[in-house]
Amino acid sequence: MLGVAAGLTLAASAFAGDKLELSASTPETGHIELLLHSRPGVAVTIAEDGGAPQTITPAAADTRLKRFAAWRCDARTRRFSATQPGEDGVPVTVSAELRTPSCVHRLALFAPRRVRAGRRVRVRVRDRWRLDGVSARVCLRAPGERARCHRRHPGLVPYRALRPGVHRISLRTPWQRIRTTIRAANPGGRLTVLATGDSMIQIIDSFQGENRVRPDPSAKRRPDLDRDLKAVAARLARALGTADKGTAT
Repeated sequence: MLGVAAGLTLAASAFAGDKLELSASTPETGHIELLLHSRPGVAVTIAEDGGAPQTITPAAADTRLKRFAAWRCDARTRRFSATQPGEDGVPVTVSAELRTPSCVHRLALFAPRRVRAGRRVRVRVRDRWRLDGVSARVCLRAPGERARCHRRHPGLVPYRALRPGVHRISLRTPWQRIRTTIRAANPGGRLTVLATGDSMIQIIDSFQGENRVRPDPSAKRRPDLDRDLKAVAARLARALGTADKGTAT
């Protein structure tokens, strides 16, 4: 009786060891790993829902499939199946499921906080997952100009901060938005601001703490000044040599 019981126990253990099993995990950022327990030497077909199947012949009972699939932004819940013929020839199928991180923090945007105007700026888009096939809409906006937007892949984004002031940079995907700024300083160390207008402009003096408004002598001789303030400001800017240095009017 003991011998029969021992034989039954060994048979049950052998049967449990041949049981088909599949598990999924994410030990490496950006990739899904599968662990397959199956009968060695017998072909196994592995597939993801909606994907093309792959057939392997395991050499050992446990097979680790590293980087079997990559993380995705459009599908976070991933399901995999493995099928292998049983000892009686009837196919046996098992499945595994897991949920990967979202793309809310996938991309990163790097740029210096302060630079000198006129210099090239190292703006970089980085993919924290280190995968291909991702892009973002990157917009660069210089002071006083409209934003220039382009579709960019991870890597360096060429940019030159020509004007002094605040340069705005934004990155956008369907899953995340990032904004940052670069402050470009005047190469001379100070930013020249030209203020023009009628008597109402005098309030600027109180904000600055001292009188820096340079009057235009031609203003007294021009009754159409109210309709031509921009032309007067442009002429004064040229006289001061600040027209190409980001003058505010």
